[in-house]
Amino acid sequence: MFQVRPNPRRPCLFLVTVFSVATAMASERLDLSGNLGYSFRSLTGTGTNDTVSNQLHGTVNARSYVGEPGFGTVEVNLNGTQDHETFQSGDPSHNNSTILTGDLNLSMIPQSRAPFQLQFRASDSRVEYITPESSVTNLGSREYSTQHLGLRQSYLTEDGNRFQARYDTNRWNEHGGRDYKDDIIGLEMDLRTPKNSVTAKTSYQTADQSVQDQTTKTVILNVDHFYYPTRALRMDNMLSYFGVDNETTPPLNSTNQGDSSTDLAQISSFIFWRPLKRPLTVSGGVRLYDLSGSTTGNDTTMQTASATAGMFYQQTKNIRYDASLEVAVNDNSIVQTTAMKERIGALYQSDVYPLFSTFTYQWYGSGQAQNQDTGSETLNSVIGRLGHDAQRQWPMSDNATARVSLGQALSGTRQSGDITMTTQRFDNSVSLSWDQHGESGTSYIQMSVSDSRGFGDVQNTQQFANFQILRNQTLNRSSSVSGNLTVQDVRQDFNGQGVSDTVTATGEINYQNSGIFGVPRLRFLSDWRLSRAATDQGVDRGEWENRFDYAIGLLNLSLSWRHIALYSHSDVQFSAWRYVSMHGEEDYELIYGQLTRSF
Repeated sequence: MFQVRPNPRRPCLFLVTVFSVATAMASERLDLSGNLGYSFRSLTGTGTNDTVSNQLHGTVNARSYVGEPGFGTVEVNLNGTQDHETFQSGDPSHNNSTILTGDLNLSMIPQSRAPFQLQFRASDSRVEYITPESSVTNLGSREYSTQHLGLRQSYLTEDGNRFQARYDTNRWNEHGGRDYKDDIIGLEMDLRTPKNSVTAKTSYQTADQSVQDQTTKTVILNVDHFYYPTRALRMDNMLSYFGVDNETTPPLNSTNQGDSSTDLAQISSFIFWRPLKRPLTVSGGVRLYDLSGSTTGNDTTMQTASATAGMFYQQTKNIRYDASLEVAVNDNSIVQTTAMKERIGALYQSDVYPLFSTFTYQWYGSGQAQNQDTGSETLNSVIGRLGHDAQRQWPMSDNATARVSLGQALSGTRQSGDITMTTQRFDNSVSLSWDQHGESGTSYIQMSVSDSRGFGDVQNTQQFANFQILRNQTLNRSSSVSGNLTVQDVRQDFNGQGVSDTVTATGEINYQNSGIFGVPRLRFLSDWRLSRAATDQGVDRGEWENRFDYAIGLLNLSLSWRHIALYSHSDVQFSAWRYVSMHGEEDYELIYGQLTRSF
């Protein structure tokens, strides 16, 4: 792979070079494609440095085969960008930047049982800052280059098992400054039998950073085993290890304060028994976890052993039960604690009944009892819930439908042990919606309101209201308009600490025309968006974008103008005219144009 060094005196040199190389490579066995383009960007606004940017960009993609077709393929991708940016406000200045990237992908005998892949990626970047007071003096520059090399060698057995070895190396160099490099060696294995599946991955990485004089070594191992002797029984086993060591070269006459190491290992096994057409399912498992770490003068260790078990029983289509048990033992070499949690619950859900000949009605009830011992405190709780719902749907016309949904629920919690508390909660909700579908477009309106009140030892209230309207309208064969508006209000009062009222709103109007002014393939888009922040300290935002896109043959042209207005709540006071006219406390305008020729 080669690099093309940028020349700031000749900004088009890299494009000419890339195009010349691509032309020289062209032959009957070469598939060549790419594009050349120019873009313009102008940004002006309140409190910002007005900038104008001119950019040249090019891409070349080449694909061919090695030897005979099917033996191997090679792909080369080259990308280049030359940008000249001028700052027009304050102290006028400008900068030049050049970025070159290249990819090389080699794939040998890809259809065989031992395919080989090579990937090489390189980039080169230069940014120079120049002021008009001394145009021949380079006041600052940033240059860096990156390289990546990846190798993959795989082997597929006749039984469908897969083995792979990989090597990756990365380099990052700042010209005359910092650098970073890492190397990774990895192995992967995927074994499958009719009742077993094993996936194993391991890697070893070394990374060096010149700034901190630090070397990091990382080892990763992960093994997953799945065993399924029958359709109802399955066992999942997992083993993983993560180890990292940081070594820092200390300055002369100083101790090393940057060395550290971490080792984390865990193993787990879970069993699931889920027979078909049987009401009982059972699951359970164990997990062992070990963590040790050290820094200069400080060591940390943690061992955890945990076990879980669960049961689900569907007695009838209306009644079901569930139970669970969790046990965990934690040891940090100073203190050892044992935590336990037992839970049992039940749910009854009625059939769906007709109500008043127009509504459907359903009620439900649930309850659970739980005991929890964290090792430092004990909590016992009993929770019950009773509720009902009603829905109705009816056609308003051939293509319009209305819906209404009502819901109520009463719940209570009794907590005892080290903390004693009793609470009740009453929830109410209403939802109304209407939708219409037709050849000319679609409409949708929805309004939802809910009220929730807590009583007992913890008292709180919350009201929620949401309104949404949406319309998509087809104007003719080439144009359409759409719009939506969403307003949401949340009002809360938690335990008498004061009422908070939060209102948010968003709206959008979008117009599209795929043949404006009667010109085929000339597409126009106009998009207007408004959003209101949730708090008085927030900032409202309005955006209006107009864009033209034109395509003829291999030539693509795009031109857009975007206006952004920012409003503060205290000044605007919901002034509708200022929102519509897009005039805020801060205004920004962005003009962007791009011309691209593909080949």
